[in-house]
Amino acid sequence: MTFFLHNTQFIVPEQFRAIPWLFAGCSTRHFGWEESPSHFYRAFRMLNITPEVVIRGTQIHSNKVHIIEKHSRFNPEQKEHMVELPDIDGLITMDPDVGIVVVTADCAPIFLVETEKKIIGLVHAGWKGTLEGIAIQAIEKMLEVGATKDKIRAWIGPTIGVCCYEVSEELTVRFTDTFSYGRECINGRNLDLPRLNALQLRHCGLKEQHLVIEDYCTKCHVKNCYSYRAEGERAGRMISFMMKTTIE
Repeated sequence: MTFFLHNTQFIVPEQFRAIPWLFAGCSTRHFGWEESPSHFYRAFRMLNITPEVVIRGTQIHSNKVHIIEKHSRFNPEQKEHMVELPDIDGLITMDPDVGIVVVTADCAPIFLVETEKKIIGLVHAGWKGTLEGIAIQAIEKMLEVGATKDKIRAWIGPTIGVCCYEVSEELTVRFTDTFSYGRECINGRNLDLPRLNALQLRHCGLKEQHLVIEDYCTKCHVKNCYSYRAEGERAGRMISFMMKTTIE
């Protein structure tokens, strides 16, 4: 379940609303996107959030996840400062007031929250990252910094659905060969990308009741979402964002 803010410009997961120290959500195509620091900050400002710094990876469709430490900040007093980490598709942090973002247009944005130690993570999972187990990598990184599996909540945001995501026969074979549960995520040549990531999270030990898949196919809902499959090179990108605040 989700709700929209600012005239359908942002999608906010229902299960995160009760966490007072967390801001998390995903923009729609009605917000628009440009690849500039000011645009990412504008998304936060519209929701009355003030990050000291925004951090994103350059997103190369890998399984690389980076843990953001205190020393990762660069001039946090500088206004609208964004740090870009090369060759990174997932971010984990315990650092408050640091906004982490990924951008998507059919790929799966995976939001991870450890409610006891207050660790947050955000992952960009296309088929390549999914095949390489980026969701599993993200959980392992969270555990490295003290997370407990049964305290982790996950939301897989708007992603292209199995209804619209046709892939090659060779790719379906690769998924079934790599993951024992891959077959149940394939319908003919259609791949269920969000469910495959959800099953990886379950395989890591996340509780089923703590895992929500957003039933909102980006291609089916192209009036609200950007979709590379529907729009090709013209497609913009949706901004998924998270921030841990100092509010208790």
